[in-house]
Amino acid sequence: MQNLTPPAKKERTTVIAGSGFYVPPQVVTNEMMGRIMDTNDDWIVPRTGVKERRFVEPGIGSAELGAHAAEAALEDAGLTAGDIDLVIFATMTPDHYFPGNGGLLARRLGMKNTHALDIRMQCAGFLSGLQTADAFIRSGMYDRVLLVGAEVHSGLMPWPESVWDVMLGKSPGPCDPFWFERATGMRDRAVLFGDGAGAMVLEANTTSDGRGFAGFAMYTDGAHWDKLYVPGGGCKSRPYFTPEMFDSLGTIPIVEGRQVFRLATQLMPAAVHEVLAGNGKTLADRRHGGFHRHGRADRRRREVRDVHLDSDGDPALREEGPDRIHRGHLHVKYEHQGAVDVGHLRREVSDRHFFRDDDAPRGGRPNGNLEVHSRAPSEPLRLDRDGGTLLAKHEKRNGDRQDE
Repeated sequence: MQNLTPPAKKERTTVIAGSGFYVPPQVVTNEMMGRIMDTNDDWIVPRTGVKERRFVEPGIGSAELGAHAAEAALEDAGLTAGDIDLVIFATMTPDHYFPGNGGLLARRLGMKNTHALDIRMQCAGFLSGLQTADAFIRSGMYDRVLLVGAEVHSGLMPWPESVWDVMLGKSPGPCDPFWFERATGMRDRAVLFGDGAGAMVLEANTTSDGRGFAGFAMYTDGAHWDKLYVPGGGCKSRPYFTPEMFDSLGTIPIVEGRQVFRLATQLMPAAVHEVLAGNGKTLADRRHGGFHRHGRADRRRREVRDVHLDSDGDPALREEGPDRIHRGHLHVKYEHQGAVDVGHLRREVSDRHFFRDDDAPRGGRPNGNLEVHSRAPSEPLRLDRDGGTLLAKHEKRNGDRQDE
């Protein structure tokens, strides 16, 4: 069965008007993680590629991080919150069970009546949000959509504040032996995740100039749900949480990394070829590929690139972006910005790129597979660093904003 997005009508496509992202200032290195569990650079880097991650301070949630990223994206687009018709917020770590983060974000941005909705698709969240925004814009229902993805994975860590203090250097330690053993038991997951947010302003392009998202191939297969899930909590339980869930670490994600990787690398190439073929293209027509993944072991990267995509070591098919942390679906946004920053993505007519989510958070078939878009002529983006914030700024030409 094919589930390819129908080709957009030439008179109305979706383009990226602006983007931005935010990470909190607290850096946690692998050495710092080693203060509270049996791990170090030699264990973490070969398995994941992660050297550091960012964690929020207590009391800061994903809605606040998302607001920082949204403000950066709006500034980048040369727009205000009042110019937005719809807010889509993708997160698996909301501030509350309800209300959703979309409404909380809208309040932070001063929006009074703008419709806001949440989507919870885990690692496929940002791509699912892109497809949803694209559908709304192509249908003519909305002209501008603010898409935000934000996660505070640190909230999933079960450690007491005394353990956090040891890790962050606020206490000389050593770590309590009981918690050192428990943290070591979940080190395969704890070292992967961090906190951050990304955002894009998407708007309608009615110029028929060839710019815009070309297509998505999206699939879900729940048959392998237990390969990547959180066993504790949920309305299936009564009560929602129990002390036993916390004692057994049932609120911590279960990640069968090898199974997830195997399923993803088997199915990802088919999605890549499908979306390209649906738009009359082949791999030879693209100039850049970005892949979302849990780990970055060299063997796995080569397997995805060379074996499964038959790319013969093509250097243009690479994983870009800040490789310091796994922030779930936010890798899509960071890879986009990172590729721009290092010069792989420039705003050139007919320059084609795609971004992939090769995790299978809800089953064997990846949820959010691929997006392809072209970029308009303009200057490349540059990154301005301001404390914990990374803001993407557009170069201006003759005072006019250049759409992405």
